[in-house]
Amino acid sequence: SDQFFFLNYSQRSLKSSLFTPIADWLSFTGYYNPFSGEGQVRSDIPRVMVPFVSCHEIGHQLGYASESEANFVGFLAALSTQDPYFRYSAFNELFTYAQREELYLLALAKDSVRFETVIQQNRNRLDTLVRKDRKEIRAFFQQRSNKISPAMNDLYERYLKANDQDAGLRSYDEVIGLLIAYIKKHEKI
Repeated sequence: SDQFFFLNYSQRSLKSSLFTPIADWLSFTGYYNPFSGEGQVRSDIPRVMVPFVSCHEIGHQLGYASESEANFVGFLAALSTQDPYFRYSAFNELFTYAQREELYLLALAKDSVRFETVIQQNRNRLDTLVRKDRKEIRAFFQQRSNKISPAMNDLYERYLKANDQDAGLRSYDEVIGLLIAYIKKHEKI
């Protein structure tokens, strides 16, 4: 896009993951394959997730190694398209990260009443079709929960921390800080 020239993507190399059948055990929706230089996306995730996961993996292809940065450039890339489905997918995903951060802070404050209130308020603010999509995403992951995933998440947490992403899995959520800084600087999304 002209607005974000640094996100130009000329070597298109995004594929459906061959590892989709074991993705539930490995706990991934997409990944960057450093050996082939390809972004790979699970073929069984809810369709609403595919555009943003694809943009996130393309972010890695463009050289943004950290998960927060790949999320952020993925968000900017999806937002800069004219495709409303890409834009919707990106906003839906960023809403998830923002809500998770808000709830994390409330949990740290041990404010269980406000915690429940925020969940309900956020749910009520969403359009019926958005709630339907989010319910589908939740159901997808709940149906696939297993006993190995927590161990894989722990390994991935350690991997991220060993690679200078001190927040581990929460580093994905750090996209919200990047977005807030962007809005403060540019006064818009």
